[in-house]
Amino acid sequence: MAQLSGSDVSKVESDILQTISLADTVVTLVREPSRSSWRGEALDDNGQSRIPVLRLLEFEEHLVFSDGKVDYPTKAVEETGQVKGLGEKFRLYWGASNNHQSPSPGLGPFPELPPAGVSCWSYFLYALGIHPGMQVASWRPSIDGYINTQNGGVEMEIDGSVLCHIINPYSTTPDPDPWACQEEEEMPNRREAKQVTFPFGELAWSTVEGKTHAHFKPGLEKELANAKVPFGDEVGSKFEPGTLIASYLTALNHGASDPNFQLASPTAPISERIDRFVKCFMALAKGGREPLIISRDWLEEAALIKRRVLAEGGSNRSFYDDIIDAIDAVDKSEMPRDTKGFIKHEIRLRFFFEKDSFHFYLDGGTETSGPVPFYWIERLSKEVLESYKSHPAGTWKRTLYESRHDVQSVLRVYHACT
Repeated sequence: MAQLSGSDVSKVESDILQTISLADTVVTLVREPSRSSWRGEALDDNGQSRIPVLRLLEFEEHLVFSDGKVDYPTKAVEETGQVKGLGEKFRLYWGASNNHQSPSPGLGPFPELPPAGVSCWSYFLYALGIHPGMQVASWRPSIDGYINTQNGGVEMEIDGSVLCHIINPYSTTPDPDPWACQEEEEMPNRREAKQVTFPFGELAWSTVEGKTHAHFKPGLEKELANAKVPFGDEVGSKFEPGTLIASYLTALNHGASDPNFQLASPTAPISERIDRFVKCFMALAKGGREPLIISRDWLEEAALIKRRVLAEGGSNRSFYDDIIDAIDAVDKSEMPRDTKGFIKHEIRLRFFFEKDSFHFYLDGGTETSGPVPFYWIERLSKEVLESYKSHPAGTWKRTLYESRHDVQSVLRVYHACT
């Protein structure tokens, strides 16, 4: 998750994986031995083991219901059986058809860590706060018999979309230098990765003969049982209780968790797309807002608008080159050489070519343009655009002139999200 500076509550979720290749697949957590506490649900009336299945509808309902939070009680609480807000705890652990659902028969008040040697998916579900009796996991008959693996056992099937919902809120990425600037394309892109690290273990997957198989390597026992908050405590604490997962799902479906930051549809007229683009980034620059989650697709669409407006899709550098020439033409008494170099650097940061995209300044790091470069950017870009008035209708430069007000508005948008 890329964290933006400039406001303590401004956050960007740039790895939402709605287009990840996993999303349209069924992922199999490979068969392993014992089923542990799931045995009571796993066996059918004839004592035959069924296949556990994690589907999107049930998992999304679970996420929304719990707001994605997993909070195991301490040992002292387990021993006394007393928990502050008992009804809330039971709803979290067991699911609910009402606010006072009791634990499933035969189970203690709180789920225990699966014993050694059980299926990897038992640990995976435990770490996510999913336990027998919650009706989050479903079961299907095993009509194809056991697949011969190195140690036998029972597999689990997980919708690829469910796995994306697990990777997005709970996985971790190495913390970069807080003053470092990261380009969007340089940030960890889990669409291409085949493994991911969680605070409670590691998940890796591969595709064999068209089927995706995954394996979960549990972390330490205390890590499995640790409390978990989507996107970490720092981000999770910024949201009003009960709104974090709803915000995440909104960003997944609409690009941004706040409707005020949603870009126009890619099929909308370019003028409308530019207008929404500029308004969104002006609002981002102001800071002092509520927590915000935006998707990678949102960032890609924003960068696409930049490239289209300023560089004819990213391949035409003529407008940029003309501004650079205009800088060189300014008398040195008005703009010293060092200042020219700085202004050129600022201009380059505002143009997007080919795969250029937005940068993120993480917690603690900031970078802003002062009044001097802003004055020159405004003045010289306006002069260059006015010079395009004489170009033939239908040409790229004449198009820039005719939309010069929009062009300058897009040029004002800085390369870094702050």
